[in-house]
Amino acid sequence: MPFNLPIMETSGLPLLLLLLLTAIACNSHALTDAEVAFIARRQLLSLSKNVDLSDDFEFDVKVDYQFANPRIRRAYIALQAWRHAMYSDPSNVTGNWVGPEVCNYNGVFCAKALDDSSVDVVAGIDINGADIAGYLPNELGLLTDMALFHINSNRFCGIIPKSFSRLLLLYEIDVSNNRFVGPFPIVLVGLPSLRYIDLRYNDFEGPLPSELFDKQLDAIFLNSNRFTSGIPENFGNSTASIIVLANNNLGGCIPSSTGRMGATLNELILLNNELVGCLPMEIGLLGNATVLDASWNSLGRCLRISVDCLALLISPSLTTTLMWKMVSA
Repeated sequence: MPFNLPIMETSGLPLLLLLLLTAIACNSHALTDAEVAFIARRQLLSLSKNVDLSDDFEFDVKVDYQFANPRIRRAYIALQAWRHAMYSDPSNVTGNWVGPEVCNYNGVFCAKALDDSSVDVVAGIDINGADIAGYLPNELGLLTDMALFHINSNRFCGIIPKSFSRLLLLYEIDVSNNRFVGPFPIVLVGLPSLRYIDLRYNDFEGPLPSELFDKQLDAIFLNSNRFTSGIPENFGNSTASIIVLANNNLGGCIPSSTGRMGATLNELILLNNELVGCLPMEIGLLGNATVLDASWNSLGRCLRISVDCLALLISPSLTTTLMWKMVSA
């Protein structure tokens, strides 16, 4: 065998609880109970006590192939570990994930390293819509040159590994339409290059971290999860042009700080979130907004916003429709 991963120990009770939630969530995507238990057990075995990789982990992995450079070797280790973490690949997308030429793997994209134009590295992964079932192993943290990670519309379960903290060049992450569980993956907030985050249609739960809205992001898609505990008061610090929080259970009021996003915000979708109270008058400062939807909430009709501040909208009729959608239940 050209690839041999060491078996790691488990991380204790909190992880077991998360994997129990994983089993429940994955079952709703037509996996059998036995399949769900198998995937959860495999993730449990793959995680170390601190749910991260050791600094010298790659040197503990025996690989018999020769590689173009050490970064390609690390990518090979990561991708082989991921392939071993996949339970089902009905379209055989990863069928050619064999051998040392990782840049030829389906869904894997290589480019010159940013710090060394003579070196090829794995710069992106895109396996959207592949219907693959499995989980994300720790070893993905070895893909330190990756800028794009797109795995939407699959059947991945479990949690986002802590080892993602190593992906300092990651610019876009899209894990939407899978069955991930647990609290908001706070590891993503610490990634310095991240600008696009899409966690839609999963089973994340709990509060939104306030740090998310202090981060320099271009787009935030968090709709159709189970987030609760209100919209953080620093919401208006966000630089994103589009924010979609629809179909959660956030509750509480829309923060008055929302008005501070007037220079950057184009679309804000808050519908169906059990929001209460009145629309803050600062909403009227969102002069660049073309879509504002807070329908299907319990907002009052005490509209004290300045329609003049919304003059950049496409037409007066759109402005009228906009107001109605924000207050209708």
